[in-house]
Amino acid sequence: MRFLIEVRIPTEEGNAALKDGSLIKQHQKYLNDVKPEAVYYTLANGKRAIYLVIDIESPDRLPEITEPLWQDLNAEVYVAPVMTPEDFEKAIARIQKIIEARK
Repeated sequence: MRFLIEVRIPTEEGNAALKDGSLIKQHQKYLNDVKPEAVYYTLANGKRAIYLVIDIESPDRLPEITEPLWQDLNAEVYVAPVMTPEDFEKAIARIQKIIEARK
C-alpha cells in the first residue's frame, strides 16, 4: 500500500542539524533505509518540508518510517494512504457497485 508522508522540520532543529552537518547524513541514511518511490522538498506552513511516496507491504512498517523523523529531527509527520491511477480505477468500480446496491 502506498502512503504519502509529509515531514515538517521545525526551524530550530533544522538549522542546528544543517549547521552541525548531521541533517544531510541523517537524510541520506533515511532515504537509503526506507527507499521511497519519490521525494519532494518544499515549504509547509513556514517550515522545511519533505514529501515522500512510500510503498509498504504492511502497516507495521510505519514506525520504522516515522520514528527516525521524530527522533532525529523532532519533525511533524503526517501519513495518508494514496492511490495510483490503476488503484483509483479499481476503486471507482467498487464505488459504482456500492451505489448500485444502495438504489
